Amino acid sequence: VLDARTDFGPDGSGKNYVPRNYDGTFHGLLPMRNTLAMSLNVPAVKVLYLATIDGTIDLAHRMGITTLNDRNRYGLSLVLGGGEVKLLDMTSAFSVFATEGVRNPAESVIKIVDHKGKIYQQQEINSQRVLDVQVARKINSILSDNSARAPIFGSRNSLVIDGKTVAAKTGTTSYFRDAWTVGYTPSIAVGVWAGNNNNKPMHAGADGVFVAAPIWNEYMRNVLADKPNETFVAYDTYKGRQENPKVADAGSVRTKITYYNNKTGKKISEEKARKMDPEKVDKRIEYISGDSNSGSGSTNVALPNVNDPMYKRWVGSKEDSGESKKDKKKKKKD
Repeated sequence: VLDARTDFGPDGSGKNYVPRNYDGTFHGLLPMRNTLAMSLNVPAVKVLYLATIDGTIDLAHRMGITTLNDRNRYGLSLVLGGGEVKLLDMTSAFSVFATEGVRNPAESVIKIVDHKGKIYQQQEINSQRVLDVQVARKINSILSDNSARAPIFGSRNSLVIDGKTVAAKTGTTSYFRDAWTVGYTPSIAVGVWAGNNNNKPMHAGADGVFVAAPIWNEYMRNVLADKPNETFVAYDTYKGRQENPKVADAGSVRTKITYYNNKTGKKISEEKARKMDPEKVDKRIEYISGDSNSGSGSTNVALPNVNDPMYKRWVGSKEDSGESKKDKKKKKKD
């Protein structure tokens, strides 16, 4: 996903929606693993647009979110905290990842037993699969990957528990009104919300990783102290032959990056592309069908939908190098 300054057009207030990242900079083309782990806002908004707001809310409801019912209220800022959710709902939804896509409705009392182990009352749990197991496993892999989040959060952050495999995600809403941290192991999901009951903003810098994450970390350390470490099951990856080092493994789909001259439309080598003005080079992600290494497959270009209203806004971005405007102005002065 390209993390670059992007104008998404007018929002509900009539102003153009131009989200910024937490660190105030842009990071260029990154795998979705890194954009999610690093909590990058611009890629998140792009993915919400592609997934659609209705489709995203539908999935959220299936996973246990009981709010977000008036869909006319929500726009692309929904993915950055633009909709009200309950802490219990959010924690319950994250538990779906822990159970590899199976939802277990939240219950305050599961069963009542006496000191001899006799069960007096037991709640019937109506489990339901709401998410593909491979999707859940990929999310578990991303949210437990400390190296992927380290460029933003640092390697020694409050989402790390020594000797334990945990997955976690932080969140902060506008004006520091809400700070979140929700995390889990295969056996337990824990959520922490920090903020003011009257909805007044907290002090500047009261981000989820600084306000909520330390509380989450301390609780999880105590809960897991005498428990054996549990690891997440790895997701399936492509098992076929892959002789071409330029070909990347993208789950079950193999892709590669090719370069084209914007003026002539002809394919050029990576070496030549590096020597050209970046604005004159078109970089495309292509997918490979069949066994291309043996000559029986074919390469197909994933062509963009030029009629999509966001096409020109996304492709027209000039800040695709991962640099901020401030950095670029400084370079020009130098």
